[in-house]
Amino acid sequence: MDENEIAYLPLKGIILQDVYPKLGMRQMVDNDILIDINKRHLVREYMVENGYTVDGYGKDMHDCYIKSPIFNFEMHVYLAIESVNAVFYNYYLDIWQRLEKTDEKKYEFRFSKEDFYIHLLVHAYKHFNYTGGVGLKVLTDIFVYLNKYGDILDRSYLDAELEKIKLSGFEKNLSTLAKKIFDIDAVRKNNISDALTDEEKTMLLFFIDSGAFGNNGVLYKSMIDRFANGEGKITKISKTRYLCNRLFPTGPYIRENYPFFHKYKVLLPVLWIYRFFSKIFVKFKSVKDEIKFIIKQ
Repeated sequence: MDENEIAYLPLKGIILQDVYPKLGMRQMVDNDILIDINKRHLVREYMVENGYTVDGYGKDMHDCYIKSPIFNFEMHVYLAIESVNAVFYNYYLDIWQRLEKTDEKKYEFRFSKEDFYIHLLVHAYKHFNYTGGVGLKVLTDIFVYLNKYGDILDRSYLDAELEKIKLSGFEKNLSTLAKKIFDIDAVRKNNISDALTDEEKTMLLFFIDSGAFGNNGVLYKSMIDRFANGEGKITKISKTRYLCNRLFPTGPYIRENYPFFHKYKVLLPVLWIYRFFSKIFVKFKSVKDEIKFIIKQ
């Protein structure tokens, strides 16, 4: 990417693996890198030429490349998508102006220590609320990162930025829980069950029950919640709104996942018909499970 003058930002595990005490303690399923959206075609050409299979390109927030036996790259063009969380999406629209270069002669960029931590929280919140849950790795990441950099982080900047994106409470809950269950001195002094509040126990069980990559029950519940009323109560109306949105998607979701139909909106009915039959004949079991889950709510 340096040779082709493509701006890039290594994300998440690529950076965090060096924060952990020993090599191999932090593993990743994929390698996440933010790239200049205007150069994504050059990245694709390079990956294909070097034996990678394209597993999704030109839609959503990242392009995926896979190569046996273990290589998996997600080349992001956005750090958040509008259809999932518009606040995060708008927050990161000017991301390249807020980064710093690692070397003036190269095209690699990096977050500040504070902004890396904020992105870590944004990513955790996305999985926690929108994509079926998230495993314990998020808590270990937060604990290890704060254990190394917590004393030098600019707390006033962090507090101001977290307030902008409505993550102040979330950060406090996660950082407190991580310290209570992973700080060896704190664990030795207190019975872990007594040290945790009921809310913290519920949150910890959520992380455990989510497995490594979340589960569909959590995913469906969070999706329905978006259509609930102001009190968060799921009703027949909110479930109907949810189903209509799943059957006839519009707006940012179409722009992100079906750019052709976003450009030619008059053809949207064709997409809706295609999605309906493809879900029935190709993903019948997952559709059946989703509908059964909705009915039970």
